[in-house]
Amino acid sequence: MSSDNSSFITVDFETANSHVGSVCAVGVVKVLDGTITDRWTTLINPETEFNQFNIDIHGITPDDVQDAPKFPEVHQALKDRLEGNTMVSHGAFDVAALDRATCDHALSNIQYDYINSQTVVRWTWSEF
Repeated sequence: MSSDNSSFITVDFETANSHVGSVCAVGVVKVLDGTITDRWTTLINPETEFNQFNIDIHGITPDDVQDAPKFPEVHQALKDRLEGNTMVSHGAFDVAALDRATCDHALSNIQYDYINSQTVVRWTWSEF
């Protein structure tokens, strides 16, 4: 992937409950030279209970993920997309979710550079 500022991967995780590793969905978008070149999403069976609070945020229910792959089954797809690239997320939650789920399942860490877009916004626009 190009090393300029217009190439990156953005990730969004959803969780089943307050445990940051209880990943129940992920969406990944690849931007190459300012153009979206890939989109990938999947539900994930977190093998744990769902809190109504989380369901109210993302709308994903236990029934939705009943037949979905478990995190270890999607880990390689995430690694293929993220390894060696720059990952952007709005806040640290998505990095924490990825790292915690990876650790919880004793999987190999994914190596990537990281940009927190909240920090970029705060540095760039004083009104935020």
